[in-house]
Amino acid sequence: TSAIDEVLLDFLDPARQELESLLGDSVEFSEPQTGFRSKKELFSKTRGKQVLTRIKADGENQGMVFMLLPLKDAVHFGGMLLMMPAESIAQVVKQAKFDGDVADSFGEIANILVGCCSNRFESEAPVRLKLKKEGVETLVPARAEENSGDLFASEDYYVLTSRIRVGENSYGPLEMVFPAELLGLAREVESRQSQKPAPGQKNDTAAAPSDAKEEKKNSRVVSVIGADQEHMKIVEEIIRAQGADFARCSQDDDLREAFAQKDPDCVFLFINRVNDQGLSRAIKVRSALHDSRPLIVAGPEWTRSMVIKARKYGATDILVTPADKDVIQRKCEKYL
Repeated sequence: TSAIDEVLLDFLDPARQELESLLGDSVEFSEPQTGFRSKKELFSKTRGKQVLTRIKADGENQGMVFMLLPLKDAVHFGGMLLMMPAESIAQVVKQAKFDGDVADSFGEIANILVGCCSNRFESEAPVRLKLKKEGVETLVPARAEENSGDLFASEDYYVLTSRIRVGENSYGPLEMVFPAELLGLAREVESRQSQKPAPGQKNDTAAAPSDAKEEKKNSRVVSVIGADQEHMKIVEEIIRAQGADFARCSQDDDLREAFAQKDPDCVFLFINRVNDQGLSRAIKVRSALHDSRPLIVAGPEWTRSMVIKARKYGATDILVTPADKDVIQRKCEKYL
């Protein structure tokens, strides 16, 4: 199981970096452990209402993976992303409500965790898997155990568990639950729970596969997303004049995949309206973009509160539209 443990523990560090950019606060995964767990043990150790994320696994093997987090913590994460007041989050937790905007916002956090885990399994795991988030729902463990035949069809699972510290607060446990056979593991081979060092204490063998990914690109790349054709054309002219490559993406594209192929040095996101719906696109872009890459969100009629919210959602800078060519050029030069 050591190779699988390495993959599971390795994904926590890039996930930490992306969550820090998204939440605007320090994030730490603490007390990470991996080990076998039977279906009975899984339900006995999972107390209280949970939020379950269904994850489809394809590749060398196929199956369903699950992510579990206490409902109250999932509500806190969703509320943090929406910048809800603490008293409003507490009220939602008290009502045990997990739906609407809170559920959608937590889904963005789940996307980050699943995406980072998938990247490791696709590139480094002995069993190559591609993971994709399918849905998020509320789970009551006692009821789920009674009707677990369809949802948890396997008898043995291999589980990564960790607590999540955001700022001064601790949440969790977060559990990534894999059917043992999906990972090519058998409990009779190794049944005792193992514990690995936290991210940052990895051995040297884990670094080799990623060396190729860090090769220096031949030229700079700027990605532009949106439907503002007039301004996007100006950006393209400026970028090409500076000798950089220009990549246009649709808002409906799989941005994680697009950015993995192009690895943009900078991204311009054009939104038609500066409101919560428009800025929600910034969350999706930032979750797919390397945390060190600047994201410029462009749109009309910015207010102070919306600028603050854009920063919280991961924007490096804003651009007020309509904007003349000189203003856009200064932005390009600043971030390239």
